[in-house]
Amino acid sequence: MSTSGSPAQVISHSSSDQTPPRPRNKRARPPISCLECRRKKLRCDRVQPCMQCKKGGRETLCTFVNRPSVPSPQGRTALDIVLPPSSRPRSELATPIQPGDHVQDDGRTGWVANGSRPESAIPERLQDWHNGYKNNASSLGCIHVKGRRSRYLGLSDRMAMLGHFEEAKDFIMKSFACESTSTMMNEMSAFQKLTVRKTKGPERIYPPLGRAGLVAEMLKSIPKDYSWDMLFSALPFWEGVTRILHVPSFRAECNEIFSIVRAGVDALPPIVRESLVPQLLATLALSARLGAGFRHSESDKISETQVGLYAILIQQWMDSLGGKERLNFYSLQTQALLLLVHQNNNGSPSALWRESGDLVRSAMIMGLHLDPEEYFDFSIFQKEQRRKLWRTIAELDIQFSLAASMPTALRTTDFQAGELRNVNDLELSEGMVEYPADKGPNIWTDATAQIALGPSLRERLDATNKINGIFYLEADAPFLLQQASDLEKGLHNLPIPLKSDTGSGTGGDKSPVKLFSKVMLDVFLRRPSFSIYRSIALSPLRNRYPEARKGAIRSSIELLSHLDALDPTVADLNVIKDRDLLNLFHVICKNDIIQSAYFLCYEIQKFSQPLQDEVQGGFGLVDDGTWTKHSLTRIVENTLNSLLQRLGQFGSDLKDVLPLSIVLQSVRSGGTREEKIDLMLRGAERVWNACRSEMPSIKGITMRSSDDSSDVKNPVEHSGQLPAGWDGVAAEYNDLSMVNMGIDVDFNDFDAGFNNLAQSWL
Repeated sequence: MSTSGSPAQVISHSSSDQTPPRPRNKRARPPISCLECRRKKLRCDRVQPCMQCKKGGRETLCTFVNRPSVPSPQGRTALDIVLPPSSRPRSELATPIQPGDHVQDDGRTGWVANGSRPESAIPERLQDWHNGYKNNASSLGCIHVKGRRSRYLGLSDRMAMLGHFEEAKDFIMKSFACESTSTMMNEMSAFQKLTVRKTKGPERIYPPLGRAGLVAEMLKSIPKDYSWDMLFSALPFWEGVTRILHVPSFRAECNEIFSIVRAGVDALPPIVRESLVPQLLATLALSARLGAGFRHSESDKISETQVGLYAILIQQWMDSLGGKERLNFYSLQTQALLLLVHQNNNGSPSALWRESGDLVRSAMIMGLHLDPEEYFDFSIFQKEQRRKLWRTIAELDIQFSLAASMPTALRTTDFQAGELRNVNDLELSEGMVEYPADKGPNIWTDATAQIALGPSLRERLDATNKINGIFYLEADAPFLLQQASDLEKGLHNLPIPLKSDTGSGTGGDKSPVKLFSKVMLDVFLRRPSFSIYRSIALSPLRNRYPEARKGAIRSSIELLSHLDALDPTVADLNVIKDRDLLNLFHVICKNDIIQSAYFLCYEIQKFSQPLQDEVQGGFGLVDDGTWTKHSLTRIVENTLNSLLQRLGQFGSDLKDVLPLSIVLQSVRSGGTREEKIDLMLRGAERVWNACRSEMPSIKGITMRSSDDSSDVKNPVEHSGQLPAGWDGVAAEYNDLSMVNMGIDVDFNDFDAGFNNLAQSWL
């Protein structure tokens, strides 16, 4: 007989003897494909490096989770590079638990008790990432050192882009030493020095004057025959996105000044505030940037010498103020106006950045960053004026920080001033007892453009500080791109009355003031996102983030489209009748124009190179062929024509025009080195010819040529031969010396190094 019990008994017996089974910790099934193929959803052959990564040039990024990864440069693993920021813990946050970690459970799945963990408990792979982030976080700029002098060159520096065009840079450098091209370069140097000297302010600095003497000097400098209607027809072009003055009350106060000037009196009556005089000088200096189309007569013309004189007098008046006088609201308005004068007078980005920082601190000392509604000592009129001025100061801080590639003086928490009301200045008066009714977002008023900047102010401020600060581009690129995308969406979601339609050509604005305000609104809103897109598109990450290239191209085209909207040769002649607004746009947005044109040249250059990646994001046609090499070349060509037409005028600079002309020719062909040199030579000659055509029209120049003008030949005859200095046969140049002005025409600083180009030719 079998000793075994029944099956039921056996099962019952075994169940009673066994302890409850422990829950098994199932090991997660590791991914088989490499991380790059998983991210791009490609078929992986599971070899390291795999076929897809080899084909795309991503061998260093080909990593498998269940295999040891090869250390990458700077002490980081390849896994560290491909992990998105959302998967990478920051040092100040709790760290996710990894398999194999033994920690106390506090009920929060996947996190360490008390939100922290000892350093020894952090997996080595993640600890390497922490160290890699700290060790690799840096700025996108660099420091140029010359002896004991040093200068920070940020991403927005106009010379930083030239580092992406080595052939053009090498061509320019050799042009100064090459015997065949030295005549051409020296003549353009003479032209540059003469035109820069013409546009600079007076070299005479007034000796220290008492306040009464300074006011008398300012009153004497105001033209007696000036048409004041012209002044107040020009002022709205600056009071669009940068509102500083209450124009109706300012105009009423200026009537007293006008009568004093016409009477030849050099002292102010007690009823006229002293700060009104420097404010009037500032508005005169700004109106001088609008040309003959706005003048009623020749007496309305204000020379560059007068503009420079006004800036000096205003600055001396500001310096003479005591501590309590500095805390006056009118003094703060004058300081803001002086900043605009310096911007419109070709102030350097670094100087404007320093000045805007001082302006921010002056405003915060006066409490403009706080909501005035909580203080009953302010009238309703004063509250609205404080909000308006604070919003303008914040905008100027952002714009000048972007131009200088520096962080702002403001933080995102420095905004409690309240919202502006969409009303015209005429509806605001000192004696009003309640706010006028808001007209809503779809009605255009004096405040509409400035109000449209408000919703994105904090986001643009945060983006500016991020892109100009210290960060790790590989880790932060996705976050930055999301910021840029959000900012761009906000631009497209503006109410229809606020949108600038210059790119599509469908704008229906019949007012030049309204059109120019919309253009500047678009520029102010687009600059931060363009800076982010451009930073990533020019970095080694450009293939990984094709949306950065597309965004940078879109931004460049939109910014350059404003040139067409303001050019009377192609714009609506009912709105744009002369080149005054186009010239003003060239002065205010010079850096935007150059950066946009250079970036399009960078993309044109990629069309001439072999494809480096067959997946989306590789070089070649971008955005399904929306932009082609020919279309981008046409845009840059039109931009260059606009710059060449302004040679010799205020704000024109050969440091912008000559390199751009050479760069454009260098990227148009993917031919041999000799062919590219010949094209770049043609680009330089094009600017040279434009300089020669413009030089006779400049007043006060004594032209002394070593050859008779009847013997002057065409600048360069192309014979297919290379100039001396490029291992070829020298091309023949005539020995014309265009001018003999008795000044040094050498490019010593330029020839010494391209990084110092921004300080040369001056």
